[in-house]
Amino acid sequence: MFGSAMLDVAIGTVFVFLAASLAVTAANELCASLFRWRSENLAEGVRMLLDRGAKNESTLSAQIYEHALIQSLVRTTGHWPSYIPSRTFAMALLDHAKIAPTGSASIADMRANVDKSSLPAPVKQVLFALLVEAEADLRRGVSPYAKLQEGIEIWFNGAMDRVTGWYKRKAQYLNLGFAVVLV
Repeated sequence: MFGSAMLDVAIGTVFVFLAASLAVTAANELCASLFRWRSENLAEGVRMLLDRGAKNESTLSAQIYEHALIQSLVRTTGHWPSYIPSRTFAMALLDHAKIAPTGSASIADMRANVDKSSLPAPVKQVLFALLVEAEADLRRGVSPYAKLQEGIEIWFNGAMDRVTGWYKRKAQYLNLGFAVVLV
């Protein structure tokens, strides 16, 4: 075609590799969609974040998932979302726990509300640490509530980075399996 057998082989190899990688990726996406791996991984990550050490059936993660802000992300009733924005998660957690019924609550009020809330002890510990950080924040004009919300968003994003790693490893193993079968 181009007058060089070596160039033709190279181009053909690239296209075969491209076609095989697209087939493997499509198969992986099909499995992820059918088995709802993204939403399952997200739910597991949220459970690990909120329910560590919980003994009752009505876990905090289940209550957060029932919040209207989270339910608005669900396409089909009874399913979990495959992605939750960190701001939405923070707002749902703060609203559920009634930490700051008004956006102008002081650090002392929020600390008292966290203390009397029914949140699990590990979550309270995180919120107390975030309140200490919010209190020490030197930015002027930013409410303590906004600082706490930002801290929760960062905490959630850090946990979701680990969940992303879990999903990527699972996807890599699946891609390798599909590639072996295809080859």
